[in-house]
Amino acid sequence: MDYIAWLNDYCPQKVVTAEEAISRIKSGSRVFIGTGCGVPQDLIRSLVEDKDKQGILI
Repeated sequence: MDYIAWLNDYCPQKVVTAEEAISRIKSGSRVFIGTGCGVPQDLIRSLVEDKDKQGILI
């Protein structure tokens, strides 16, 4: 069983789309994005494309 399938089986409430995850970040928040192979590219892309987010410090 792969990790995503395991998450869907055991804690489906934690599996959301990048857009839904980004929607939970409030305007004016500070977001730290670490470097390396674990950088969440889909989340970064969704954050940049969300026109409703303002004043977020990355």
